Amino acid sequence: MKKILVENSKKYEVTVGFDLLITAGDSVKSVCGGEKVAIISDDNVYPLYGEILTDNLKKSGYSVF
Repeated sequence: MKKILVENSKKYEVTVGFDLLITAGDSVKSVCGGEKVAIISDDNVYPLYGEILTDNLKKSGYSVF
């Protein structure tokens, strides 16, 4: 896993690595908290990764839209 610092109008980190979708729910919860999350995707990416991301977010207690 690698973290890249993006410096724009605001600074933030982007995490790049293998199997991050499997831990996405816990990662989002530790950074953002909350109870609801929306997945923004397109017709090419969602069929590849949407189901595993949705399932993992739900396992972490999120309502997923």
